[in-house]
Amino acid sequence: MASPALTHFLPRFGVAAAVAGVLSLTGCQTWNTQDTLPPTSGVQPLKGLAQNVSVRRNAMGMPLIESNSFHDALFTLGYVHASDRITQMVTMRLLAEGRLAEMSGPDLLDADRYMRAVNLKKSAGELYKASSPRLKRFFEVYARGVNAYLFRYRDKLPADLAATGYKPEYWKPEDSALIFCLLNFSQSANLPEEISSLVLAQTVSTDKLPWLTPSAPDEKLPLAEAEKLQDIKLNGAIRAWPKSPRPPGNCPT
Repeated sequence: MASPALTHFLPRFGVAAAVAGVLSLTGCQTWNTQDTLPPTSGVQPLKGLAQNVSVRRNAMGMPLIESNSFHDALFTLGYVHASDRITQMVTMRLLAEGRLAEMSGPDLLDADRYMRAVNLKKSAGELYKASSPRLKRFFEVYARGVNAYLFRYRDKLPADLAATGYKPEYWKPEDSALIFCLLNFSQSANLPEEISSLVLAQTVSTDKLPWLTPSAPDEKLPLAEAEKLQDIKLNGAIRAWPKSPRPPGNCPT
């Protein structure tokens, strides 16, 4: 599910709900048909690997990558990430670049304008440029793994991605830095809520705080927990925050 902070930093353009829907992706491609999924057993030859790599999944589908080479392990990580999350990866990259409308239509143009004003792409470029040669090498190897998947399944993309008609571009090393900036930005955008929670924590006990600031506001409050809140007096401790705060600086720390 998309982070609440990620959906909050988008201003009220009337399309924020649509963006939230686009980003509400599970880890696996739940809309896939079997012939769009990489095989779950057997041997797959991949160009770019120096040695054999073993990928095993537990009962929940979580992969375990075993390799004698860090290079091969990182390459395979990119391939496996793309196998499980290519729709999510492509969507988040387009969001960060202000290009979601290319995949999801003109309803998201306002959100794209906002993200282009934030200009995470510039921040990601600076972050990547300042990275050590060793870290850049990691980004490059990981990207080659992602691209190995995109090349092999370019005509058999997951159904939810294929249905959009969008043909994803190959993954660039800088794209990983871009996703980092997007996630970092989303985590800093809920500062007013964090401050409110801090003020509340000084007024109520910790067992009541989670119910006053739920991560899922639509979740019904159990009766037993509701009774704990009956005698709480906040006495105006919580100020009213604007619903569309000015965005923080690009790729905040």
